Amino acid sequence: EPYRIVVDVARHPPGVKGRNARTVTRLVLDPGHGGRDTGAVGPSGVKEKDVTLDVAHRVAPVLATQGVQVVLTRDDDRFVSLEERTARANAFGADLFVSIHCNASEGKARRGIETYVLDTTRDEIAARVAARENATTQAASAELASILGGMRMADEAQRSTRFAQLLERAATTAVQTKYGDVVDGGVHTAGFYVLVGARMPSVLFEVSYISNATEEQRLGSADYRQLLADSIANAVQAYREGR
Repeated sequence: EPYRIVVDVARHPPGVKGRNARTVTRLVLDPGHGGRDTGAVGPSGVKEKDVTLDVAHRVAPVLATQGVQVVLTRDDDRFVSLEERTARANAFGADLFVSIHCNASEGKARRGIETYVLDTTRDEIAARVAARENATTQAASAELASILGGMRMADEAQRSTRFAQLLERAATTAVQTKYGDVVDGGVHTAGFYVLVGARMPSVLFEVSYISNATEEQRLGSADYRQLLADSIANAVQAYREGR
């Protein structure tokens, strides 16, 4: 939607470089949406594209102190296609790819922090989230996940899942120190187009539900965004240490 063929040409096929599974020297942060694509908008007008960019800007300097080179798929309020985001990560030779988003739901009471990895899924909620982030239909997202799920190498999928678990744990732990009612939404699988073709462990991080009035208010605060940024940095450190 539309039909397309994406061909990745690489000197070394994915998974055969002999890279240490815990080595992270280069990381790509992907602030979701941007430019004409605002993403989800909260009840009082907080925009997803602004939250994701600010969180990414807060993470980058923290990771730099850990000796990690960081590249953002967008450094300001501009539109970047889903295909180009992953392409930039591959061109940079990243060891990790983290796409940052705000979740949204028709049910305004829904809340929590969730992390996703690319895979096939029959979970209705995960499929609907993927359809929204892919800006396509739920059926197309499910078909995409089904086709591509088998193309991902087992070790990449396993490492993605492990990093997603570390990120989910770090985020909920960090945020719950100040906001005790934060919900651990867990790690899920879904057909996110932005993760397709990534030649490194990759996750999509839904920082909170911007459609929920309480979480939107928190997402609009510098303190909450910093907690989220710190949690990403902590997860990267834990991943590097082999936890």
